[in-house]
Amino acid sequence: MGKYPRIFESVMRACKVVGRLYKDNPTVFITAVVGVVLIVLLTVLFSISVARLTGTRGAIAVDLALFWLFARLVARALMFPGSLKLFQRSTEANFRSEIARQYVHYIRQLWTFLRHAAKQSESMLRGVSPEGVASGCSVVETLAQTLRLQEQQHEVKLTAEQKQVLQAAEEVERWLSSAKVRSAVSAPGAAADTLSLKDWLRQQSSNLYAHGMSRYQALCCAEFADDLSGAISSISHLEGLLAILDDL
Repeated sequence: MGKYPRIFESVMRACKVVGRLYKDNPTVFITAVVGVVLIVLLTVLFSISVARLTGTRGAIAVDLALFWLFARLVARALMFPGSLKLFQRSTEANFRSEIARQYVHYIRQLWTFLRHAAKQSESMLRGVSPEGVASGCSVVETLAQTLRLQEQQHEVKLTAEQKQVLQAAEEVERWLSSAKVRSAVSAPGAAADTLSLKDWLRQQSSNLYAHGMSRYQALCCAEFADDLSGAISSISHLEGLLAILDDL
């Protein structure tokens, strides 16, 4: 008689655990219960169907074989989760999102600087640095080179979205290689020095400032020395890149 109270206590503890699980997340709990019930029903129906075709012993043998395969799959998933396609795709998606987040950070700095230097915006250059703008240029070049490499050498068929990224990155990369920058502020009677965008960014990062200006003042006073149509077109392409990367 003493064992019945212990069984009752075990049942009560199990009920309390189930109740806590339901309170923590009712949706997940109900989904899990429904999934388990469906799996049990499908298993029973499958066993009955196999038993009609092969007999009871055949159904038991099939059930044991399927249980062995399922146990191997569960053990493999627990010990080597990366070996499953589902986990691989999840890892790839997380990696892609993280890379896109980092790319967006630097491309946005480049976009903000280009808009300011092209006189398309009067807003403050908050969160923008010469290193960040230079990194934005490097990100654009990396995107163009990576997609070109995949398409030309590895013969990977790019998706429509990837083709848009490649086209925009190549257009911006082409313009960045020839863009000229100068300071809107110069010494009285002296012409402002005109440098390529990359040389100018390298100069600012090396603490070589003209006219004693700080890094922030140098960014704010920068302007493009050539035709602004290329800058405006590149700004538009960068906006397209940001829209695509933000959706990843």
